[in-house]
Amino acid sequence: MQGLGRPGDVAVALTTSGRSTNIVPGLERARRLGLTTVALTGQAGGPAAGIADLCVRVPADDTPPIQEACIHLGHTICELVEAKLFPVRQAPLTTVFPSSEAARSTPRPRRRVHHLARRAFNTSSAVSRRDMT
Repeated sequence: MQGLGRPGDVAVALTTSGRSTNIVPGLERARRLGLTTVALTGQAGGPAAGIADLCVRVPADDTPPIQEACIHLGHTICELVEAKLFPVRQAPLTTVFPSSEAARSTPRPRRRVHHLARRAFNTSSAVSRRDMT
């Protein structure tokens, strides 16, 4: 975070208890660097809730449903960010329902950012430089 984070960036932390020994100091560091901090936690929130600028608390105390909800939230956040950064223009009806060969051969825009953002949010898989080209 110290090497890549810049004021105005957003740091998102996922901690079911809100007390994770690597997450809480990370949130503190992000705040000192001027990043906006968001914590996704369980119902209690723990110390992370008091440190983060925004804390989204899943109304549960059991770890599996908290993690499932946080992963879903992560995907939703990625979709919202992508929609804001890369708005999809309404295509004319001839493109949506092509009636001519020219309309059918129009290439569709690629939307790789969304999939990369989802993979980056999932801590079990890494995004490589090859995936971004």
